[in-house]
Amino acid sequence: MRKLKNILLLFSMLFVILLASACSMKKENPTKSYELLINDSKVVITYTYTEKEEKVLKEKVKSTFKYSSYSGLKENEIKKIVNEVVGKIQAIDGIKASVEFKDDGIIEDIELDFEKLDYKKSNEFNRLYFTGELKSNNVTLKEMETQLLQMGFKKIEEKK
Repeated sequence: MRKLKNILLLFSMLFVILLASACSMKKENPTKSYELLINDSKVVITYTYTEKEEKVLKEKVKSTFKYSSYSGLKENEIKKIVNEVVGKIQAIDGIKASVEFKDDGIIEDIELDFEKLDYKKSNEFNRLYFTGELKSNNVTLKEMETQLLQMGFKKIEEKK
């Protein structure tokens, strides 16, 4: 009887090890990135999507702007406006936003989680690169890529 318990314990431990290793080997969702350069500004957008349906799960936007690109505004006015906008964006469920003020410009990071996004509130803001209204998590990578390429974004080739 004791041998049977030890064998069952051994099989249980092996099962747990196999289950844990299978979970850790789960393939991550693929990503694609796009870049737009305008004067002293740079925007990089990275999408995380499902491989089969190419359904967009997350969108990360990293924008770098020089203060000089905001013609006619003083640095403190620019900072105030940017902080107000980022504050409003951060209040939307499913969006993380941060801003960093450097000596010569601004670095802004925004991440949208399409599975947690409050679509009603997010549509209150005009988005730079998506012309449609977001109603649910039905955005495909192909839709986003088409609009980005029309706006002048270039696909960033992945390094292998």
